[in-house]
Amino acid sequence: MSSPPWFQMSAVPLSLEQAVNQSQLLRASHRFIARRALRILWDPDSKSFDVDFPNDQPVQSDAHALELARTWDGVAITYDVMSIRATLYLGFLRRAEATCLSLETDSQVPYVTPNGMAEGEWFERFMCDYVNTCGVKACASGPGWHSIESLDADQLIAKWRSEGLPKRPSRGFYMVSKDLLSSTDMDSFLRGRDEKDSRWLRYFQTPTGYHVLSTWSRRDWWAT
Repeated sequence: MSSPPWFQMSAVPLSLEQAVNQSQLLRASHRFIARRALRILWDPDSKSFDVDFPNDQPVQSDAHALELARTWDGVAITYDVMSIRATLYLGFLRRAEATCLSLETDSQVPYVTPNGMAEGEWFERFMCDYVNTCGVKACASGPGWHSIESLDADQLIAKWRSEGLPKRPSRGFYMVSKDLLSSTDMDSFLRGRDEKDSRWLRYFQTPTGYHVLSTWSRRDWWAT
């Protein structure tokens, strides 16, 4: 299967530098090593922000990447993740008094199985930890939700109200804080699904207060 696109997240009320540093301990626990810094630019053709992949800059640390990005709209930092021997790209885009966060993987990450984990388990665990650690209220990756710009959580929830939860065969990952969506409302969304869709896009809750819908892991790791 192909790599998932960018995982879109709601903005956090932090400067770009604070947003990068917010997950420093989590990255260290997985032995993230910053390798490249890529400028995020406004693309007048698509009328959206995009990553300037042809002009990436080698870096030796997060601090080096932030120094390069002082005058940029945003930066995507390429990390070698030594705990799984794969690559992740973390995006940070300045927006007024906030920062938009995003994430993209290489083709291996959703399917690695370190330390006896099931396929996709490491990826789901990391996404749950990253979203919570950064203080993001909502995260989405799936049809219509794959931008490096801010996720509009209200728009996501409104789409679920009008159309129901995503259906097979599209793959996806969604996290929404219980501060934005009550368990009662989520239960009503879940009741509207058929059995095959429920097995495909699985639902669980995190101890930190998020609703999660994901197609990536086939193991109910959160229940153990």
